[in-house]
Amino acid sequence: MTALPETGKAPADGGVAGALRLLARRSRANLARTRSIVTARLARPRAFAAPAAWRRPLAVWLAALLFAALLLDQPVGAFFGRWNHGLAQAAEYSTRLALGITYIVPACMVLAWANLTDWSARRGRRLLVLYNRTILAGFLLATVVASGLLVNVLKYGIGRARPILFAEHGAFHFEPFAMTSILAGFPSGHATIAGAVATLLVLLAPGWRRAVVPAAVWIASTRMVFDAHYPSDIVAGFGLGAAVTFGTALVFARLGYLFRVDARGRPRVRKTALILR
Repeated sequence: MTALPETGKAPADGGVAGALRLLARRSRANLARTRSIVTARLARPRAFAAPAAWRRPLAVWLAALLFAALLLDQPVGAFFGRWNHGLAQAAEYSTRLALGITYIVPACMVLAWANLTDWSARRGRRLLVLYNRTILAGFLLATVVASGLLVNVLKYGIGRARPILFAEHGAFHFEPFAMTSILAGFPSGHATIAGAVATLLVLLAPGWRRAVVPAAVWIASTRMVFDAHYPSDIVAGFGLGAAVTFGTALVFARLGYLFRVDARGRPRVRKTALILR
């Protein structure tokens, strides 16, 4: 996105109808300009190194997934319905932070506001702030929507029974494409969103990782307290969300938005991208 041309003065007839027509013209002009910029940037040849450091995180994720599946899923399934009441109350408040709607609605509101804004009236820092807020909202929306869609395709396709069916089927019962939520436990959707948002925050502020990662793991793990998921569901979802965010960051870096790619192929946030006020 760049500063957009003036999209028109208020119509002579004024009033609500005139204001709405002005906003509609401005919205169409902003969308057309954004589309042309993205198209041009995608067409521009650019050297793009493949990430060199993906093997270790992948190995750690797979090891954690195997550990959870082989050693934790059965005990957690057998513990169904016996979680501490105080822990359940704490989990109830925390789990809401892993709902996709928590992030989709604010991101859409920011993007709608940016789409109706006259960019040509902004200059200097005010323009940079508008630009950064818009790109950050777009990144958040793309990450959450992409991870949410992917995890839902996987969980219904895999068809793993949730812990509520443990007594009847055990921890490893699968009915692919059963298309019912009780047979859609793997991966966890909440854990996927938690992993996606946590990775976004770590990419934007690496110094926060010691606080962000444990908090995100707790939020993702609350789904076990509600007997909605096994530990391996949580591990799978968290890693999936992290991978989607990492991949989205590389796409944005390719477009020149928010991130750059370092010599090892990893996304690094641009310093100017954090000017938000």
